[in-house]
Amino acid sequence: MSKPVWERTFAREYSVQYVENAWKCIAMDVNGFFPGVKKQLYIPDGKNIVGYVSKKEMDKLREALVKIIFDNDKYQGMVNKFFRTAGEYLAYSKQFKRLDLKSLNNHQLISLYNEYQRIVVLYTNGIWAFHISNEMIGEKANEIFEKYVKLDDPDRNMYLQVLFRAVKDSFIIEFHKKVLALSFNDNSALKGLFEEYKWMPCLDIHNSPWSLREFVDYIKNIKPNDDVGLISYDDAITKLNINKDDKKMFDAIKHLAYMKDTRDFYRRRSVCLARSLFVEIARRLHLRVEELAYLMEDELINALNGKKVKRSIIHNRMNGFMFYIEDGKSYCLVDDVEKIAKEKFGFELLDKEVNELKGISASTGVVKGKVRIIEGVSDISKVQEGDVMIAVTTHPDFVSAMHRTVAIVTEEGGMTCHAAIVSREMGKPCVVGTQIATKVFKDGDLVEVNADKGVVRKV
Repeated sequence: MSKPVWERTFAREYSVQYVENAWKCIAMDVNGFFPGVKKQLYIPDGKNIVGYVSKKEMDKLREALVKIIFDNDKYQGMVNKFFRTAGEYLAYSKQFKRLDLKSLNNHQLISLYNEYQRIVVLYTNGIWAFHISNEMIGEKANEIFEKYVKLDDPDRNMYLQVLFRAVKDSFIIEFHKKVLALSFNDNSALKGLFEEYKWMPCLDIHNSPWSLREFVDYIKNIKPNDDVGLISYDDAITKLNINKDDKKMFDAIKHLAYMKDTRDFYRRRSVCLARSLFVEIARRLHLRVEELAYLMEDELINALNGKKVKRSIIHNRMNGFMFYIEDGKSYCLVDDVEKIAKEKFGFELLDKEVNELKGISASTGVVKGKVRIIEGVSDISKVQEGDVMIAVTTHPDFVSAMHRTVAIVTEEGGMTCHAAIVSREMGKPCVVGTQIATKVFKDGDLVEVNADKGVVRKV
C-alpha cells in the first residue's frame, strides 16, 4: 500500500478544544458548496500544533472552490452564508455577558456549551473555505502578476500593493487609522478605543483580552503606512494592460483578501465575549481557563457531569499533543507521537538541514539582519530594531513588532496573507510560504532576505 500524501495546512498555538473544532469543520461536507476533508492529523512542533490533511482530498476541495469563486451567484451564496453564521456566532457569544451564569446548574451550562460548539464549527467551516480560497487564488494571481511586472520594474512594489490589496479596509487598518488620529493625552478617548478593541488578542479561549497597559504598549509602536504614490486599482489595470480574464483573478483575490481579514474580526470578538462561559465552567471544575482549553469536548461535558479531571493529563497536553478522530472517536495523545504518526499514518518529518530557503516574494527588497524566531505571540517581545522576523505566520498582535524589523519571513501564507499585506504597506521586504523557516534558522543567525527572488539564506 502506498503511503498517503500529507499536505500542511497551518501551525498555531491552538488548544485541544480549538483543534477538535478545526477537525470537525474541515471534515464537514457543505451541500451545494464544497466537500469536507476527512483524513487529518495534528502533531506538535515546538510551541505550535501543525495540521496536516490528505492532499488528494484537498485537491478535490480546491476544484470545488474554484467553481464557486468564479460563479457570481455561488460565490455570493458562500459569502452570505459566512456572514449569517458569523452574525449568529457573535450574537450567541454576546448573551454570556448578560446571563447570570453562576445561577445556572451544570446541565444548563452543558446546553449553552453544546450550542456554542455547534455554532463555532459552522463558523469555522467558513473560515476554512476562505483561507484555502485565498491561498489558492493568491498563488494563481501571483503567476499572472509575474507576466505583467518584471523583477526590475521600479514600480513593482506599488503594483503589488494595489493589485493585492483588499477591496475594502480591514478592521485592523481601520483600527490603526483610529490609533494614529488619537491624542495620547486624551484619557477618555484612549480608554474608549481600548474598550472597542481589547478583544484583539483572543484567538482561542485561553488567550486573554488586552489589559489597558498591554493595549498602550501595542499602539505606541504603530506608525503610519506610506501610501504616497499609490495609483488606483483601475489605473493599475489600465497601465499594465491586464486583459479581461486576468483581471477577474485580481478582482477575486481583492475580495477574498477582505473576507480573510473579516473572519478574524468576528472570531476574536466572539471568543472574547464567550470567555465568560468558559471562566464559569473552569471555576466549577477548579481549573484555570488555560487548563480547560486542553480538555476535549466529551471530557469537559463528563467533568460537568461529575467525572474527576486529571490535571496531569492537561499539563502534559499543554506541552504538545497529537490529535485525530477515527470512527467518530476523538484521540488526544502525548506519548510516542512521532512513532504513531509514522506507523499509523505514514507520516515522517522532513530533513531541515539547509542553509537557503525559497518562498513567495510578497514585498520586494534585499536586506540583511539578525534572525528572531517567532513561533507565537509570547515571542514577539524578542524583536529588536533591525531584526529579521521569521515566523510561522503573523497576526494583528504582531504589527507593533513588525514595525521594528527590516524584513519579514513566514512559513505559511500567500500574496494576501497578513504578513504580505502588512509588509507591503510598511514597505518592508517579505518572503512568505517558506514551509520550514523557523526550523532552518535560529535566533541570532545573520541572514540575507532577497525578497526580489523570494530567497532567504544564511550569510
